[in-house]
Amino acid sequence: NAALQTGTTAASNAFSKAFSRFAPDFRAQCTRSALSAFTEDATAAARPASTAEAISSDPSVLDPSAMIGQFIRTATGGGSSMVTSDEMTAMLTIDVPLRELSLVRSETLSNGAFVGVYNVTRDIRFSFQEGGQYAWAFSLIGVESAEDSFETFTVVRTQRTAWQAVFDWLVTFAAGIVCVVVLTSNTRKHHWAWFAAAAVVTVTGIALVPFLTGPLEALFGHWEVIAIINLSLVLICICWALLSELNVFKLQPFAARKQEYYEAYARARFCQAIGNGMPPTLPENQGLVEQFKDMVKPFNPETAFFFPSQLLVGCALATFSFGYLTIQTIGIATTIRKTLQSLLNKVTTQGISMMNLVDRSFYAASNGAELPDAAMVFVTTQLGMVKKWLDSLILGFEVGIWTGCVIAAFITMGALFTTFWDFRRRVLNARRGIYTFRKKDARIYMDTNFMGGFIATTIVGYIIVVLIVTVVMVVIVWDISRELIWSMRSFIFWTLAVPQIINLVQNMFLRKFFFGDDFIRHRPLASIYMFWQCWLSFLAGIASAIVRIALGVVGIVLSMPQMMAACTPAFMNQLVCLDAAYKQYLGAVLVYHTHCNPVVHVAVQRLLALGRERRRQISEGAPQEAVARKSLWRTKRLIILLLVKHPWLSQFRKAAIYEREAKEKAEEKLKKQQKGLVAKHQKPSSDERRLIQAIHSTKMMNHAGQSRIKMLEDRLSELRMLPIGSPEAMHLVEAALGAANDSNDGRGAGTGRADAVTGGGSLRSSAVRGTDELHEVCLPAAAVPVKSSQISL
Repeated sequence: NAALQTGTTAASNAFSKAFSRFAPDFRAQCTRSALSAFTEDATAAARPASTAEAISSDPSVLDPSAMIGQFIRTATGGGSSMVTSDEMTAMLTIDVPLRELSLVRSETLSNGAFVGVYNVTRDIRFSFQEGGQYAWAFSLIGVESAEDSFETFTVVRTQRTAWQAVFDWLVTFAAGIVCVVVLTSNTRKHHWAWFAAAAVVTVTGIALVPFLTGPLEALFGHWEVIAIINLSLVLICICWALLSELNVFKLQPFAARKQEYYEAYARARFCQAIGNGMPPTLPENQGLVEQFKDMVKPFNPETAFFFPSQLLVGCALATFSFGYLTIQTIGIATTIRKTLQSLLNKVTTQGISMMNLVDRSFYAASNGAELPDAAMVFVTTQLGMVKKWLDSLILGFEVGIWTGCVIAAFITMGALFTTFWDFRRRVLNARRGIYTFRKKDARIYMDTNFMGGFIATTIVGYIIVVLIVTVVMVVIVWDISRELIWSMRSFIFWTLAVPQIINLVQNMFLRKFFFGDDFIRHRPLASIYMFWQCWLSFLAGIASAIVRIALGVVGIVLSMPQMMAACTPAFMNQLVCLDAAYKQYLGAVLVYHTHCNPVVHVAVQRLLALGRERRRQISEGAPQEAVARKSLWRTKRLIILLLVKHPWLSQFRKAAIYEREAKEKAEEKLKKQQKGLVAKHQKPSSDERRLIQAIHSTKMMNHAGQSRIKMLEDRLSELRMLPIGSPEAMHLVEAALGAANDSNDGRGAGTGRADAVTGGGSLRSSAVRGTDELHEVCLPAAAVPVKSSQISL
């Protein structure tokens, strides 16, 4: 090797010196010439240039738009088949029968040959790339046309005029105008007028679509037909809505039915609140089958739930996108063998070419002797092995893509269907005050991205599932990867599988002798078992870690096409939710819950109606005080009914809220003053400590009294729900009175202790009480003078 390297270096230096002595023109000509032109092989000049020669002569040979194809051709052909960017590639092949050819003109040449010019009557459609060079080719009965038979042409996009561009923008903007008009009609009065305006705009858009110039090239030239069909469907829906608003069909509009069902639902919930009725069952307390049955039921007053339009539209668009991707994936699966077979043909061609070259070289060197067949056995054997490997790889890709397509279809359809179930479950739970998510992860503005995120999640999730399943199936089906895994079967079995099996079996039996549910039966044996597990779990943990990785990948694959659960780990979601699609879904749930809550909706409508009635009575001359007193009396009756049934609601009354807020402000103010007092007197005196103890004792007694009152009120609420004179009621009363008497005895002892603490003379006791009274009005304790009038008191 050293001698060969030295000889190669010397030859290279000699060639560099000789090459530098050439004339500039001759040196440039040698640089542009291929290396095959300087060889003695007669067929070398006809062969294509190698990789090094092609890149040296033309650096633009690596066309960026065909980088993948160049890589595959270079890898399979060793670089000898690399094509330049100037070489043409067949993009469209059309079989034209003779009946689709029409003769334009003909002439007879001097040699008697007949020449005819024909025109193809078929409408040929092809998507050209702007700036690309194209040329036609023709073949008849296996005879192909020469390369210069048809001129090469470059595709240039026709530039639109300014008026055409403005016209296209205005007509295209009509769709946005229709959307704005229809959405406005949902929030304004006189819906029929808005729908009529939307119908006029839609008809105008349908009439002007054929006059567009730019968008007609989209969707393979079918954009015009699709746009007209789409606008026609929109027009039909608008006309149906307009006739429904005018009550032509004698049908009940959805808004009226929604108001009716909301009122029925709110009335039933209010009756359950003030009566003994049971509230609706939560979705978690129902079986899965029952939940799906309730989900497919139509809009009804029992649940007053309907799926929002953005969820339905997003699911419809996601389904259409999913169907399109499924069709494209099936097309790839049907053509993948043909695509990969070309690689196999390229490898086989290169091997046969090498065999022919060796045979011709031997024939020339041996003066006509033929090369024995046994000399090329090693080449045919290697070609057979490579062909087997590539056939197995092609089969693996076929099986992987078909399997991935089926699995991704089931996962995506399941995710779309389960989204409706989860959306309904979260909303019904939120109505009962049970939030299945953190409110800080749900933002109202995220709801605007829900439909687009729904579609994007479905598309990306489907593609990811297909790719991952394809890779896994290729590893399983391909002979090389399968034989590689099989060659490691002993290591996998004895190092990974056996420790895991032993660990599972011994845990199944030995844990019953060493451990209980929450205690250790035999400490020495448990210590020995722990030492043994330390070594065994290390090996078994490798298999567990591999399974953990596999389960993590499976979890990510299953969570990609859906939005109802975060695909990020749980510990990350506890800190911050990084899944934007999940937050968009929670935003849609929160918006629906807050804006489509039946109880809130009916309450707001009722308050607005009462306000309009009050203003009407006042405008008719009724005394304002009498109207206010009448409405106040009606409100008091409802409040009394609710408080009798549910005393705990008193904490949510306006007066209680104001009182609680005032108390909190006073406590904050007192804390600030106490902080200032502590800053002046770091160490309290003995009298201050006794006073502080008395204050704490008094607060404890007050707290105990409040707790007793709360306990008795709860027992009273429970007693009213039991039959009169029943044993349960008598037992409840005796238990409540006994607890109250015990608390009173404790309070008496506490009072005696408090008196003992604060005793020690009438002067000191009176001074302590005076100081405590002044502390209630937030005055410093040091500024309290002790007078004889206070002593006599």
